[in-house]
Amino acid sequence: MAFDHGGQIYTLAAQQGLSADEALTECVDFSASIAPWFFAEAPHFNPLALLHYPDSTHQSLINTIQNRFQIDRDCITVSNGISSAILNLFAYLRPKNTVLYTPIFGEYERVALSYGSKIQRIERLSQTQESAFSANSIEKLAQIPIAKNSLVVWVNPSTPDGRYVSLQELKPLFDLWQQQDCWVLLDESFLPFISFDPKISGRSLLDTWPKLIVLQSLTKYYACPGLRVGAVFAHPDFLTQWPQAHWPVSAIDQALLLQRMQDHSLESQNHILQTQLKTDLIRALQESPLVKTIYPGQVNFILVKTRIKAQVIQQALAKTGILVRDCQNFGLGDYSLRLAVKDEASHNRLLASWSQLEDLTQEPITDVAI
Repeated sequence: MAFDHGGQIYTLAAQQGLSADEALTECVDFSASIAPWFFAEAPHFNPLALLHYPDSTHQSLINTIQNRFQIDRDCITVSNGISSAILNLFAYLRPKNTVLYTPIFGEYERVALSYGSKIQRIERLSQTQESAFSANSIEKLAQIPIAKNSLVVWVNPSTPDGRYVSLQELKPLFDLWQQQDCWVLLDESFLPFISFDPKISGRSLLDTWPKLIVLQSLTKYYACPGLRVGAVFAHPDFLTQWPQAHWPVSAIDQALLLQRMQDHSLESQNHILQTQLKTDLIRALQESPLVKTIYPGQVNFILVKTRIKAQVIQQALAKTGILVRDCQNFGLGDYSLRLAVKDEASHNRLLASWSQLEDLTQEPITDVAI
């Protein structure tokens, strides 16, 4: 069983004969890098709002985003999730050429190809003779020619390796992209796990870079991907020209995301996630004979280099109701997994199931069917 995207608990449940409700309580999802915290207070929504169209200006939500991300409200629009924003941006810009710095979220290539764009893949990572991952230097990447007027996609922090590259370090690439008059999509979905400081974000460059577009997930840090809301930050001139659906975000999505963003306990919880819980998970996994190397990154997931095929581990854990992310579709080969950092109870369940897999080191490396 290979999942092209994380978070497929309902697919797993259907394959195991579970209902959707049972999936929510029986499955533990390490494949999607989402903070694990539930609402501090019960979600609340005025049902009378269902009798009316949503606020098409998203005023309350945009005010909250403006304050949290320290950005002018004229530089903000919201979408029905980042996947929807990616689709709409490619539909509007229709780039002849798309430059993807890989490994990268597979949605970019899928959407680019659907609009007939020619793909140029440039590898951010290389593998040593010992199969270890190392980052190619920004200077080296900036020497690779790209076509004029391309649409460029850079994810920062990156996935699945979780590496943040500072704006200063990225300057050689910024210079190249601007020289080639490219549109640039800077995906900062995981940046809040490091900081909301605009000085480390492409948000600080929007005033002087009309062709820069920053994509910001709002549901990873705020632990609510069941809501479909994302933010797009760009120069006001672009946002006034880019056609949008009149009501891209439902009233329920707006109300519940506002509740999440106003819950200040999430900051301390995510700090614990990034420090104590992540350290504990890495320490425990390092003792496993299935693990060759762990790349901790700087955000809420880790990249694990395995000693047997990652898909074998993925499929064996799926039998116990645990989802992990095989990184083969990121182009990292057969021996790497991405694991979300979660709460202690979820870690304990993962580690208990993981410990039962250790005899797989003696098994033939073949695909296992569920």
